[in-house]
Amino acid sequence: SATEHVVKPTAPFDRILVQEDLKNGQQVKAFVIEARSKGSTWKTLAEGTTMGHKRIVPVPITEADEVRVRVADSFGAPKVTRLSVHASPQVEHEKRMAWWREARFGMFVHWGLYAIPAGSWKG
Repeated sequence: SATEHVVKPTAPFDRILVQEDLKNGQQVKAFVIEARSKGSTWKTLAEGTTMGHKRIVPVPITEADEVRVRVADSFGAPKVTRLSVHASPQVEHEKRMAWWREARFGMFVHWGLYAIPAGSWKG
């Protein structure tokens, strides 16, 4: 409907962009951004007042199958024209760090006969 917009994210995100049609002025007085994964109920990520031409809403790093913005209160008949999810550089950094921790890499210390000369071998 015009007061609800749903997207299906393909990657983790921590920013949500919302826009409303301003042909008749700002209509949205209050909105709710919610997310859900398969088989779960909608969970509120953020709430806000006006949307305006473009509003970027920060949310916790989230992985979900669906995200929706729902107009909770309005002056007239608002129309949500855009809802999109985005990842800040912090999300990419967290993904790389999680991979590093999961891979269990660390400092490799090699001990053996070749370590005894400690760089003095002229072979």
